[in-house]
Amino acid sequence: MPDLGDVGLVDLIVLGVVVLAVVGALRHRRGVLGALGAALGALVLVWVAAVAVTVWGPPPASRAVQDSAFVAQFPMPDRALHDLHDLDRPGPAAG
Repeated sequence: MPDLGDVGLVDLIVLGVVVLAVVGALRHRRGVLGALGAALGALVLVWVAAVAVTVWGPPPASRAVQDSAFVAQFPMPDRALHDLHDLDRPGPAAG
């Protein structure tokens, strides 16, 4: 578990999204299982957003995501990130 002094903005955003998903599920009387599903769904959505920011976001945002405790717990798929970076580069001229 990370030290609270090491929690950055990215981790606070992740925590906020997960808490809002759980509170929303409980408020709509989905039960504990529904709240757990909402939390897992929110984590998956945030993880996909973190991958997108890492690949296509500005360098300061990309570094903030890569340095977050969230990414330390749920690592990025390095090979897929490399492939996505390669898609952004222009290929050899056909001709």
